[in-house]
Amino acid sequence: MKNHYLLLLLFIPFLSFSQTIVYSQDFESFNSNELLEPQSTEINGWWGDFTSSYVSTQFSNSGTNSAVFWTNANLGASNATSDAVLEFSDITSGMYELNFYVYQPSSTTNDPISPAGGYYNLLQQYDAVAGTATWAMEMYFMDQSQMDVLGYTGLLVAGGGVNITFNTIYDQWVEVKHEINLDDDIISVYYDGNLLNTWQYSLQASGGIGVAELAAIDLYAACAPQNISAVCSPETYFDDFALISYPVNINETKSINFNYYPNPSVGVINFEFNVDKSIESNITIFDTKGVSVSESNLMLEKGSNMHQYYINHLSKGIYFVKVSTKNGSVTKKIVVN
Repeated sequence: MKNHYLLLLLFIPFLSFSQTIVYSQDFESFNSNELLEPQSTEINGWWGDFTSSYVSTQFSNSGTNSAVFWTNANLGASNATSDAVLEFSDITSGMYELNFYVYQPSSTTNDPISPAGGYYNLLQQYDAVAGTATWAMEMYFMDQSQMDVLGYTGLLVAGGGVNITFNTIYDQWVEVKHEINLDDDIISVYYDGNLLNTWQYSLQASGGIGVAELAAIDLYAACAPQNISAVCSPETYFDDFALISYPVNINETKSINFNYYPNPSVGVINFEFNVDKSIESNITIFDTKGVSVSESNLMLEKGSNMHQYYINHLSKGIYFVKVSTKNGSVTKKIVVN
């Protein structure tokens, strides 16, 4: 089934765009209960290493196979710690949706009393030969014991070192979705359908300015950041990867159509909305780290609507304006002078 880099054009009748599946993988074409990396031409060990990533039948979101990332010294890999990279050939422009399903067991397969956790990251740049990489974001699915210690069990590290917390869902498959607009340098990440954060994509995960490029996703056997004391063992299952290219804003529907000016702006932004029926909307402005700095609710009437949004309280810099309705949302970049 989903075998690697596809060029399949799909048409969605209720949206105003088409989509192209650039890559998909459900691991059904791989031999079950064998090491993953020797079977794949796209998924390779970190910097060319040979690690313990494994095609498992223990859990699967579809079919019978998924990929498990863990620490396992009994499989014949040169590195017992799973660390595999799926490269995307350094994508530098366009709008994409990267989604997959993750299964975070509450305990490890081999030891039911040992709590389990997991991790992955997105990379802006990755060069296995040179041994260099730039992290765009990191996501931790920590073990259940962290709820008593920290008050949360999930952690998104992104936007120049901003920590976004959530609660990991255990022992069931959960969708993770990334909406990436490289042209406008914006990313939004969703977990189980809930938005975790929207921020400037080119900001590196832990700080500094990187690049607006999508190079790879790294699936690594970890269960907590180094600065958090944890007794868990890494073990996480991934399935049904899809990288989808869109010619327009991923969420933009016919029910949300707006222009805004001036951009750059000083003091005020003028919004022009055109909607096909009356609908409630929300306007939220985020800074580059995904922190909300201004928000208002509007009732849009059918047809043309004008609205002035005062931003004289904002410092100079880059921001993102997100317009949301019950039918979807659109996020665009603004500059405040």
